[in-house]
Amino acid sequence: MKVKLLGVLKDAAGIGQLELDLGEKRTIAEVLETLFDGRARLREAVWDSTLNTYESDALVLLNGVEVGNLEGVDSRVGPGDELVLLSVAHGG
Repeated sequence: MKVKLLGVLKDAAGIGQLELDLGEKRTIAEVLETLFDGRARLREAVWDSTLNTYESDALVLLNGVEVGNLEGVDSRVGPGDELVLLSVAHGG
């Protein structure tokens, strides 16, 4: 699966795009955990630990659709899918 990190999330992760081997990961939540592993700055930029959600800090799109319009982080993913993360706070 392809993952794109845009704006400040690209800076936080130190990478703009990567391919993930899903293995047993089948939901966006599992993919996010994989992305956050070893990337504390990315976790801090995306995940609101007080609310236990990404929704206040980032837009997450699966194949161009905001995941709130799907099944949220429980949305199922597959090898040909594209996940895009974009911070809701960005400069202009």
